[in-house]
Amino acid sequence: MSLLATLITNTYANANLDNWENRASRYGALDAFLAMSNSPMSLISPELREKALQAIGTKLQIPVLNNDPNITIGNKRSITITPYENTSAMVQVTFMTLSWGLTMVPSQYRINQIGYERDFAQKYFAFINKAAALLDTNAIAKLEANKSKVFNNPLDYPTTGDQINASGLQGATLLGDLNSIHEADDFYSQIHVIGNTGVRSLTKQLSQLGMSNAINKQLEYDDKVFHFSNRVVNEAENSATMFSVQDGSIGLLTQIEPDCLTGTVLPDGHVWGSQFIPELGMTVGTYYYPGISDESSVFGKAVEGFERTVVDHFGFAVNVAFITAYNSDPNTKASPIAKAVIAKGSNPTAIQVVVANNESNPVHTKDAAIV
Repeated sequence: MSLLATLITNTYANANLDNWENRASRYGALDAFLAMSNSPMSLISPELREKALQAIGTKLQIPVLNNDPNITIGNKRSITITPYENTSAMVQVTFMTLSWGLTMVPSQYRINQIGYERDFAQKYFAFINKAAALLDTNAIAKLEANKSKVFNNPLDYPTTGDQINASGLQGATLLGDLNSIHEADDFYSQIHVIGNTGVRSLTKQLSQLGMSNAINKQLEYDDKVFHFSNRVVNEAENSATMFSVQDGSIGLLTQIEPDCLTGTVLPDGHVWGSQFIPELGMTVGTYYYPGISDESSVFGKAVEGFERTVVDHFGFAVNVAFITAYNSDPNTKASPIAKAVIAKGSNPTAIQVVVANNESNPVHTKDAAIV
């Protein structure tokens, strides 16, 4: 006789071992577009925001006026006034659609160590993180496509490749010089810096040289707003890459389906709605319906009792458009978006020490004894 038939062969305990499996990133470019959409200087007007919601399924255009650099000021009065007319244009707003969904089989959790809420959260945030990374990537592409090709005074920095190129030693002064470079093009607003971890490293190094140090580098960076993203990628020869953007120069528009706006509910259980997702910083459209399905293979093998079970279906979708300030002639007019890189090389915050050894200032040395 024994207790073999009731022997416990497996013990289960919940823990947080999978904490880092589905971790979020930093989505600095997306964050910058969202922040400037809500800035007092935002180029997104309340009317544009409202019209964008109404325009789903149609083309959204924004009328703009070109600046004419060829107008002249006379030096004498005339009895006649020469006619002068502005030149207008239309900017087409292009939206991208993001759509994702997940399903849940409520009955399966009756015989599983993983509960409904935990499984839903894992699926939900996996899609949220994926959507945020996709939006961040497209935001960076928008900055890249609209970076300045013109620099009236780039100081001592080469501008090949339509970007400000700093050497390793120039890295310590680049952040501070961004103000002067923008100001030479008549941009005087708050600067937002969208950069990668190389820029983050530089700001940490500069912060060590603060007010209590012989050399104070705090002014290089403390007047700027930083947004960090791992999707701002370095070229092989660079250690840091960034976009310097004037406040009020970029913005973001969203659209959701009309049924989501009205909150349509059907008798068969189909429900449309909307939900603000903090991790994305925007409201998306939601769609839910219950269904019946054969889920007997949901565990990877046939399980009796799941041949006709309830399945919850959750859908999410949003249209997003990234907006940048209009430039009537990018080849001759500076943009409020400047790209800058720092090459690999010497530590930009290292303090150089020079020892002079000459007749007027000798450095006394002693020959080592020969044994």
